[in-house]
Amino acid sequence: MTEIAPTNFENIYYEHFSRKKSKTPPTYSNKKNYVTRFNCMLDHFQFNENSLTIAYIKQGKGNFLLEKKRLAINNNKVVVANHGLGWEYINAGNKKLDLLCFVISENFLNEFSFCCNTKTKSLLDPPLQKDLKDFLFIERSYNTDLYPTGKLLKSIYECTNMGGFNILDAKELTIEMLQSLYRDQYYAYLSASKIQLQKKTAKIETFKRLLLAYEYINDNYDKNISIDELSKVSSLSEFHLYNSFKLIFKRTPHQYILTLKMQMAKTYLREKKHTLTDIAIMLSFPNLSTFSKLFKKTYGISPSQYAL
Repeated sequence: MTEIAPTNFENIYYEHFSRKKSKTPPTYSNKKNYVTRFNCMLDHFQFNENSLTIAYIKQGKGNFLLEKKRLAINNNKVVVANHGLGWEYINAGNKKLDLLCFVISENFLNEFSFCCNTKTKSLLDPPLQKDLKDFLFIERSYNTDLYPTGKLLKSIYECTNMGGFNILDAKELTIEMLQSLYRDQYYAYLSASKIQLQKKTAKIETFKRLLLAYEYINDNYDKNISIDELSKVSSLSEFHLYNSFKLIFKRTPHQYILTLKMQMAKTYLREKKHTLTDIAIMLSFPNLSTFSKLFKKTYGISPSQYAL
């Protein structure tokens, strides 16, 4: 009889391929696939000669140390680490880490890479061309709610808390996750290719820095954010940031900030819990008149009429 998966992962390490529970952290091999779920005190973990790792951190803090970079993590983040010489997780505060993690073996990723890069008529041939060296994802810490893969991870996480592992197949979950990540990263590389720089590495680095500004805006749009502030966050010059952001996101940083403010304003108005003055203050408008004029310009109706 198949072991029933837990619904409470407090102080438990659960691995879905093997359907095994443990009180001790898992030991990963790059030869196997893993789907791991736990909510435990974990001050340190190391994966030598690692395979592709995709982790959703519901709650927790620490640092992922990769070969040449450090990724700081906190609540509601997704971390992507490519196959490599190894990664290390350090949690100096020894706080609990509530996490869902996919570890995808080299063979599995090779087969996926072959399918993505081979013409349909060749898919029935033996996959002799499999090669990981050029199949790399953009390594960074992502805001979960801003990307399809993050939303998928979050939905799987929430499902596991309701017994979802009992009806979800581990390999199908892994395929779905890999396909989602590939789509996200494909469009990321496509966007990066538009950046007006010569070297591919420079395009990718600039795109990663633009994402820092993009996520910062999404986390702080209710405040007054200046181009100078975004320049410091992204480590891009104001001119480079302005032009590249507009190229990738089809609007200037300031226009994007105002778009998010207006979207949130509609949410507040639908909730009917706040006055128009309160909403203007919460979204950092200088006064009610400025807020009302922008709302009407955006939606063709005044906020007071929208609230009726």
